[in-house]
Amino acid sequence: MENLNPDSGAEWVNYVVFLVIGMTLLVFGGAFYELLGDMLMGDLQAADHLASILSAFATIVLVAVTGWYVSLTSNLVSQTEKQRQQERELEISRHETRKQNLRQAFLIELNEISSTLREIAKSGEDNQVTPNKYLDVLMPTIVYESNADQIGILTADEATSLTNIYTQLLHLRGLLESYSEIKEKDDLTRDEKAKKELTESLGSPMAAIILNEIEEVEDLMVEEVEEARTIDQLPEAL
Repeated sequence: MENLNPDSGAEWVNYVVFLVIGMTLLVFGGAFYELLGDMLMGDLQAADHLASILSAFATIVLVAVTGWYVSLTSNLVSQTEKQRQQERELEISRHETRKQNLRQAFLIELNEISSTLREIAKSGEDNQVTPNKYLDVLMPTIVYESNADQIGILTADEATSLTNIYTQLLHLRGLLESYSEIKEKDDLTRDEKAKKELTESLGSPMAAIILNEIEEVEDLMVEEVEEARTIDQLPEAL
C-alpha cells in the first residue's frame, strides 16, 4: 500500500476540523437561539439547557482543535525527517563524487608515470638508466602530494597501495635525479661512483616493481569506479 502524502493528510484533517466546527456552529447556533428566546420568555430551565449546550460546544471545539494540532505537529515532524533524509543522501552523494574524482585523478597521474617507468625498466637491459632532467614532469606526484590527507576516503586497499607506490616512486625519483647530475660529470668521486652504480643496478628493477604495483592498483580503482557506476544506475533500472 502506498504511503499517503503528509501534506495531503494535513489538508484532509484541516478540512474535517473546520467542517466539524462549522456544523457544530449551525446545530448549536439554532439551539442557542431557541433557548435564548425561552429564557427571555421566563423559562428558567432554559438557562440550564443553554449551559449544557455551551459546555458540549466547547468540548467539541476543543477536541477538533486538539486533533488539528496533533495533525499539524505530525506533519511538521514528517517534513523535518524528510529534510534530514535528503541532507543525508546529498552528503553521501557528495562523498561518493569526491571519491570518484580522486580515483580519476590518480588514474590519470599513474598512467603518465607508467610511461616513464616502462622506459626506465626497459633501459635496464643494457645495465644503463636513461638520465633525464625533467623527472618531476615525467614522474608527476602532484595529485598525491595535493591529496595525501584525502586518500583515506578511498578503500583501505587503495589507500595502502597508493601510499606504498608513491613512497617508492619518490625514492626512485630522488635516485634518478642524482644519477642525472652525476652522469654529466667527467670526474666522479668515490661516493658519486657508488651512487651511479647503485642506481644502474637498482633503478630498472625498482621501476619494474613499481610499475607492477601501479597496474594492480589501477585494476582495483577501475573496478571500484565501475561498481559505483553500476550502483548509480540501479534506481533507473528499477
